[in-house]
Amino acid sequence: MKIVIWSDFVCPFCYIGKRNLELALLNLNAQVSVEMKSFELDPFYRRDKIEHINEIVANKYGISLEQAAQSQKQIEEMAHRVGLEYHADTMIQGNTLTAHRLLQMAKKHQKGTVLFDAFTKAIFVDGYDIQDVHILNQLWLKTGLSQGLYDEALKESWTERCVQEDEYEAHMKSIRGVPYFEIDGVVVQGAQPVEVFEDVLNKTLQNYDAEAYQCKDGVCMIG
Repeated sequence: MKIVIWSDFVCPFCYIGKRNLELALLNLNAQVSVEMKSFELDPFYRRDKIEHINEIVANKYGISLEQAAQSQKQIEEMAHRVGLEYHADTMIQGNTLTAHRLLQMAKKHQKGTVLFDAFTKAIFVDGYDIQDVHILNQLWLKTGLSQGLYDEALKESWTERCVQEDEYEAHMKSIRGVPYFEIDGVVVQGAQPVEVFEDVLNKTLQNYDAEAYQCKDGVCMIG
């Protein structure tokens, strides 16, 4: 079974939605591959100064700071319900193109989801700056990827081209927001509850011919 996820690192619902999917997969006895695809929520974002997330949300949606703070509190509660930390007060908004270029290189070396998890934790838990290439470099190395691959990812133009290709594909699919999941072609949009993912996953598995299963050591793989 193949799952494709369009997401952005600074999107809290991508952070939570991916966890909900992972929880749904825990009880699924099937071989699953997950591919992360790039989607920049604000590709033209330029930062003159570091602003609190409440200010950013209030300005973006035309709401009060109190309303923005309440929305962040609700996101924090959503995250906590699925075992995630979310610290709005330390978050730093930034342009994510460099991070997405690194994702493209990590995918080529089967580390895409690992890198996504490392970067989102850095943003939502540790308060790191996603624009700081020195921090990105440190996080990259902690995933087990080499310094040479990091340097190559930022030097070679193909990594940016792959980001653009992911976003063009999203445009052709009329994807305007993330997270956006395709589970063997079945679309799930947004940080849906675990139960929604479980329902889609189970229905998807039912569509496979039982004879296609190969079971070993408690895991059934789809042939």
